[in-house]
Order: sequence, then C-alpha cells, then structure tokens
Amino acid sequence: MKERRLLLATSAGLLIIVFLRVALEKSFRRSPPPAVLKSAVENPTLKESCFDYVNFTAENVCCKMRKYTAGDVLRCVEGFSAEQRLQRKKAANIFRANSTTLPAVTHIALVGDSHMRNLFVSVVERIGIEKLQVRRKSVQNTWGDAKKVLKTMHLQTFIDTTEVRHMSAPFRVTWYRDWKLDGFPELIHRWETNQELRPSLVITGAAHHWMRKHPPRTGKPFRDFLTTLAPHLSRLASSVPIYFKLMDIVPTSYTEVKQYPDFNPQAIALYNSIAVQQLQETGTVFWDSTLRLSIAYTEECVRSNRITPATNEWNCGDPGHIGYIMLDQYADMIYNAFCNRFLNLTDDYCDTGR
Repeated sequence: MKERRLLLATSAGLLIIVFLRVALEKSFRRSPPPAVLKSAVENPTLKESCFDYVNFTAENVCCKMRKYTAGDVLRCVEGFSAEQRLQRKKAANIFRANSTTLPAVTHIALVGDSHMRNLFVSVVERIGIEKLQVRRKSVQNTWGDAKKVLKTMHLQTFIDTTEVRHMSAPFRVTWYRDWKLDGFPELIHRWETNQELRPSLVITGAAHHWMRKHPPRTGKPFRDFLTTLAPHLSRLASSVPIYFKLMDIVPTSYTEVKQYPDFNPQAIALYNSIAVQQLQETGTVFWDSTLRLSIAYTEECVRSNRITPATNEWNCGDPGHIGYIMLDQYADMIYNAFCNRFLNLTDDYCDTGR
C-alpha cells in the first residue's frame, strides 16, 4: 500500500511537471494575431492595431493587402480618372458650369522633410521608371529623364522640391520640400487658388526638425505650431484625403543620445501624441502602422550596422533615416489605402469601399 501511494504521488508529480512545462512553452510562443474584423477598424491599412509584425515584415490581420505592381497603379489611375469625370459631369449638371475643383490627374503630394522625400522615391518607383519624367523647383519648366534624379534621391543627397509625371498616364507625384511644415499653409492656398496642381491625396508629417531646432521636452513650440496649422488642414481635408504619418523611431534616437539628449524614443512618442491631440479634429487620418517597422529597423541597425549600397534597403550608415526595406512596405500601405477601391478586388481586401 505504501509503495502504491508512493507510485501515485510520483505519477502526479510528473503530470504537474509536464503541465507546467507545456504552460511555460505556450507562454513563450508568439500568440496568434487577434481576429479583428476589417469593418471594426477605420482605415485598417494605416493602423498599427491591424498588423502583426514579424522580424522586418508587417502582415495585416484585419484584411488582405495587395502587393502593388506598376500595372495595378495604372489601373488605379484609370479608375480615379473615371471617378473624377463622373463627379465633374454631376457638378456641371447641378451648377450648369464646368467644375474646376477636382484634379484632372491622379496627383499624390508628399509634404515634409527628407523622410517624405525618401517615401516619395518608393511611391514613384512602384510604377516603374521607364516612362517617367522629372522636374525640380529650381528648373521649373524643364522636364527630364527620371532615372538619374531618382537614383540621386535614393542616395539621400537631393533637396529640391521635385515632381514626377508619367508620359502615357495622367499620374503625378510631387515631393514638396518643407522641413517643418511652416510653408504648408501657403501651399494649401496655392492649391485652393489653382496656382499649383491640386492633389488627389496628401501625405505629410514632420516633427524631427522641430525636435532638433526647438528641443524643450514639453514640445510646446511644436504644439503651438500645430494649433495654427489645424484650420488649414481642416479646409484641405474637407475635399482631399490626408494621411498624417506619425514620426518613426530612427537609429539616431538610440545611438546619439549624448549629442541629442532630447531626441529619443520617449520624446518621439511625446511628439506623436501631440500631433494626434492637436490635429484629431481636422479630418486627417493618422498613419501609425509604420512605427513598429521603424523600431525593428533601428534595433537591427544598432545590432549589425547593415548596409546594402546598391539599393539602400539597409542603410544603417545613415542613422537619421529608415532604409527602403521598410519604405517599400510604406508605399504598399499608401497604395492599398488609396487605390484598392479602383481595382475591383473582393471584399476581404483592405479599403475596397468608401
């Protein structure tokens, strides 16, 4: 009897050990992504809550993302142009006059600093570069081949406002150089008065230069500036979608804390929260699905200082920016958010209706 009790006790102990081991193993595994319905999240393509991040890749768990090709972009342009023609016809019928409030081409405008410039390159390259022409603000009326200029911008040494057009499709992309967005109100005025080609989509966001030039830890100068910018964004957002990209974590914020003591992940989080607080009533869409990707990129740069010179996929030698391994995913997020509704995709894809 005594031996039997000992055997039972031993067996029970082994079962407990096995149970605990299984429980611990489960606790260390990656938990499955949450089941989130697309309909439950507004703008699922641009929201961090809709993505599962694995190493250096973001996978949407709310809906399907499409990997955009040049052909997809051209189909989007055709669809957008058809929509604009229909809206213009309706406006003409109502007001018995031609409407000039809508752009004749698909025009993606990126407004901001060098981070917007690099994103501009990824957005442009998605349509291919064989049929693209480019012009710079310094030589306004001169269109030239885009290959050399895009390569120069890829190397992050180009600082002029730059416009690209497709030679056989009504498609343009413009990067407006504006380090702190303090020229943005005037640009909006030029759009409103048809002095500049009106945008179909605006992508913006700039706080890095505010943090470096005006470093008080409260972020008050940035907060005050956004208060003055908000009414202009409200006017613009009433007719054009605006994606306000929150600030990425960059390697500088990890590696140069002594030189820039107020430029760190905590400060970046503060400035992002300020942007959301000050602009949440303007109708802009806040884009934060890139932030976890930027953290993964930054941490890898700190570990290995990876560099791929031919493509700049990894460019850890430039600690102030994110490499194109991430920027190309950012471009896909933009195209999915803006273009999916024009591609006749099934309903399980992101942003297929408005």
